[in-house]
Amino acid sequence: MSHVLRRGYAITLLLSLLTPHLLAQSAPNTIPYIIAQPTNQIAPVFGWTTLSVTAGGAAPLSYQWFFNGVPISHATNSSIMLGPLGYANSGYYDVIVSNILGQTNSLKAKLSVSEMIMSEAALSLYTNQYIFLQFTNLVDISGAQTYQTVTGLKADGMVVEYGVYGNPGRLVQPAVSNVVFLASPVGALQANGVAVNWGDPTPTVRILASNVEAMAGTGPSYWLLYSNATVAWSGALPAIVPGVSNIVSVAGGYSPPGYALQADGQVLSISTSGATNTGISNCVAISYSAPFNTLLALLADGTVIQQGNQLAIPFPGVSNIVDITTSWSLSLALAADGQLLSANSSPGALPPMFPCLMTNVFRMMIDPTPGPVYTLVGNGSPVVTVQPGNQFQPIGGTAWFHARAVGVQPMSYQWRLNGLNILDATNADLTITNLTANNYGAYQAIIRNRVASAATSVARLLSPISPTSILAVALNNTNLIWSTTGSANWFTESTYTHDGNSAAQSGAIGNGQQSILQTIVNGPGVLTFWWMVSSEEDFDFLEFKTNSALVAQISGQVGWNQQTCLIPATQISLQWIYSKDPSVSFGLDAAWLDQVSFTPTQPALLGLPQITAPGSLTFPVYNPGGASAPDLAASQLYFEASSDLLEWTPLTNVVVLTNGQVSVRDPDATNSPARFYRLHRQ
Repeated sequence: MSHVLRRGYAITLLLSLLTPHLLAQSAPNTIPYIIAQPTNQIAPVFGWTTLSVTAGGAAPLSYQWFFNGVPISHATNSSIMLGPLGYANSGYYDVIVSNILGQTNSLKAKLSVSEMIMSEAALSLYTNQYIFLQFTNLVDISGAQTYQTVTGLKADGMVVEYGVYGNPGRLVQPAVSNVVFLASPVGALQANGVAVNWGDPTPTVRILASNVEAMAGTGPSYWLLYSNATVAWSGALPAIVPGVSNIVSVAGGYSPPGYALQADGQVLSISTSGATNTGISNCVAISYSAPFNTLLALLADGTVIQQGNQLAIPFPGVSNIVDITTSWSLSLALAADGQLLSANSSPGALPPMFPCLMTNVFRMMIDPTPGPVYTLVGNGSPVVTVQPGNQFQPIGGTAWFHARAVGVQPMSYQWRLNGLNILDATNADLTITNLTANNYGAYQAIIRNRVASAATSVARLLSPISPTSILAVALNNTNLIWSTTGSANWFTESTYTHDGNSAAQSGAIGNGQQSILQTIVNGPGVLTFWWMVSSEEDFDFLEFKTNSALVAQISGQVGWNQQTCLIPATQISLQWIYSKDPSVSFGLDAAWLDQVSFTPTQPALLGLPQITAPGSLTFPVYNPGGASAPDLAASQLYFEASSDLLEWTPLTNVVVLTNGQVSVRDPDATNSPARFYRLHRQ
């Protein structure tokens, strides 16, 4: 283990002995008033900061500082100095200034104690440099191409690069945004499921694939886990690993082979030609070191085992591990309470111990180049370290979901299905046996401790039937044959739905691309559907077309709304197309479709017309049995006219009379030597 980092530091309050500003000294016969308010501060953990106020009013003036509304003992001067700072010092500070005539309150100033990166950088095999880096709003890290820099992911989804020796953060690639995970110093996964790479071999951002759930590697190629639980090696062209399914996690280096973790806990060695079983089971997370061919496996019981050149049991006696990583000859682990552990077995490699006991760690990584280790330190809030993964299981089968988080203990878990709590599902692992149709949907765990709460990503349990059949269920219409094409396929999801169960979402596409969902209906009939879009307004559109002709479109931030379309008596191709222009994304950058209904119209018979005026006709209408149809409503009727029995024109000005009579206006009737009419009735 290591030495204690914090050594029980108590927060020391130094009272300012500075003379107040001259303006605050003499203002006879007035109550106190604020001249300069205390200002918001951002300070590093273990650092110091000063808060001050300048006030005027009748002397003498008295001061009392407050922290989150509670008086601070002995804080009775115009300024205070706090330090060495811990995360518990983050909060709001204000001061009451008083004299014999009254008192006044200052505004509240917010103190934010920033995150920290600690780096153990190898300058040689025998000397090490330990570097503390102070940054804010970092949620993930990856070493850059050399140990002088570190790549960071900010909370706003932007990727930045920092110099270990003081260079300010800079945007690595302004075009890379909405990032949720750093796979390497030059590769990342975006929130829309697009995997990108940059800087290796060229600075240009390269889209590797869409519909990606996870990725692993060092660039420029990666192992990609798709949303359908299959895995591929990106390479020059993505190569799907044959015969592999229900994958929830991947690990690998700069070239095949790699490793894949199945939903049932089995670990597979994978290549572009297939997979073999490693013999490891009951596993929830994996990590792989290509240089030393070392596989690290975190088991469900919190223990870790290794295969390859390192120790078979690298962390003996420890059973509360929630995250692992390995590279070169060094392995790191995070205990559930945020304590960092390290181990190695190769001669001449980095020393396994940090110079101090690291606590409240929530992210760790080993630089792809030999040596540096980086960690992110937080305030003890839960941070998810193991995410549940999508899986396809049949009726009567078994599903497995796993989640792990690091943070202040104790920590509680609550699993949800489609946003609703599952009774008694309060462990980090969820196993569902004898699956029924009611078990399919979106699973997520909510994790809490006394500091805050966090949510895992959404994992979907789906039936292993074909994707188009799954789409039919999500769209509430299994009578139609569905297909999906374009740059990325539509898929089912249960986060944004109209019926509360599931819906179809457009595929994750790039600029200038389309995602198309289509089917065919035989008219006549009435088509209704619900649709929604979140896109760049007036540039990225969700369109509805019949036989390639545009019928309706929506763009921008449009919530669920229903559309109705009358389908004529012929075969019609229906298309819902989400398309993007050549630049810029906005919102969720996707479209949704739900509850598609097609109702064929009931046949109706027209009697002989009576011409009441040029272009105006009155028809008797009969039911199929020949009886008069007195219960007519204009909304039920759809008239069409033709001069050649090939092209039919709808007549929209239908008037319902009495006793099964309807009147229509046909302006083109007088321009044709022959005119034909037909009626569709819903």
